[in-house]
Amino acid sequence: MVLSVRQVEVIRALYDKNLNLARGTEDERRILTRRIAEQLCFESGINWGTKSTSPSAPQSKDAIAFLRSPNVMDIWDWQNGSTREPRVFAGMSPDFPDTTGQNFITVMPIDHLSSGNGGNGDNGEDNTEVLAKLDKLSQEHAEIKALINAQNELINKVITAISEFDVSSIKFPAYESNRIPIFGVITLKPKQ
Repeated sequence: MVLSVRQVEVIRALYDKNLNLARGTEDERRILTRRIAEQLCFESGINWGTKSTSPSAPQSKDAIAFLRSPNVMDIWDWQNGSTREPRVFAGMSPDFPDTTGQNFITVMPIDHLSSGNGGNGDNGEDNTEVLAKLDKLSQEHAEIKALINAQNELINKVITAISEFDVSSIKFPAYESNRIPIFGVITLKPKQ
């Protein structure tokens, strides 16, 4: 996959509208990167987003990502870290193609170019704190989701182990039952 002419135009247009963010702190650059990803998602589809190195790490300050499959993404560093200028061009291949082991961050499809959203803060609102809180919530959600998935895997392993346990060769001569149920309590009664 390569960047299209339009995708590069989107990056440049949002850069031009948000110079204060592009030249700002790392958190301000993250806001601009998220806006670029949201615009790409709006125009080019829901597989566009950004990324972090892990669910608990902060969003990248300059990376946009295209999710190719659930665990594989292409990543472009859209901004030169020194000059803070866009460094992408039409036909550019990903800086990091077929990347695994990173955390894709889904974004909302938002039109920052024609809706009046975005810009140099000319609406008088500073959303940095709100966006930082949203990022933190997103990271916490990802951590909880990972913990739930790990818990479900453990439960499935226990259920599989119990269901595969063969008690037919175990003799319970003094009891009525030699069957172990998957769920519930075993009650063994002495033979009468």
